[in-house]
Amino acid sequence: MKSTPWPRPACRPDRAVEWAPEIELAVADGLAVELELPFEDGHITDYKLGLQGTFGALDGGKGVHGVQYLGLYNRESGRWESSLLISSATASTHAGA
Repeated sequence: MKSTPWPRPACRPDRAVEWAPEIELAVADGLAVELELPFEDGHITDYKLGLQGTFGALDGGKGVHGVQYLGLYNRESGRWESSLLISSATASTHAGA
């Protein structure tokens, strides 16, 4: 009999159980670090690191510029993947009829 160290959610027999607990820490105003551990059937498949930051306000503080780096190390392949996203967002108000 095989045991796992935590309860497993119900799933169909033809699908793997997947989940990804994470911890995120704001290390300074506008800067955060995140570590995520994707699991499949009770085994860690990847190590995922995220760095997120904001800089510069838009439209009197209604919007912000931001950047996010994501790094993913796949344990099976030994491959490291990276992505970088730079974005701007503004809040909008909509007067309904």
